[in-house]
Amino acid sequence: MSHGNARTTYLGRMLIVERHRDGWPKAHIASAMEVSRKCVSTWVDRFAAEGEAGLHERSLVRT
Repeated sequence: MSHGNARTTYLGRMLIVERHRDGWPKAHIASAMEVSRKCVSTWVDRFAAEGEAGLHERSLVRT
């Protein structure tokens, strides 16, 4: 079961993107990865906008 605070690793994010490129529905990716569909959409959209660099951790510290 997925939850709103599920964390993904870089490799997990790449797997989300690869499955999406392979034609998996977002709901199926979410179920297989135990994350929300919103999480899947976030990483797919970020990859589309920023490429592989968008899948890396971002600092939560604001300067």
